[in-house]
Amino acid sequence: MKLYTPWIDLVPPLSTAEMDALRADIKANGVLVPVVIDECDNILDGHHRYECDKNPPTRVVAGL
Repeated sequence: MKLYTPWIDLVPPLSTAEMDALRADIKANGVLVPVVIDECDNILDGHHRYECDKNPPTRVVAGL
């Protein structure tokens, strides 16, 4: 699934240690919280989860 990140610059970057911890957790447990997207596949929440796993579970928020 190809998702788009037009608002990635609004999200503070994770430190290297935080990103490593997130990757390790996703590797061990999978993505537990779905990435929130709109109808055009733009990520609203979950940019870092998507960066770690390019095929995450998603939840669509319609009508924005």
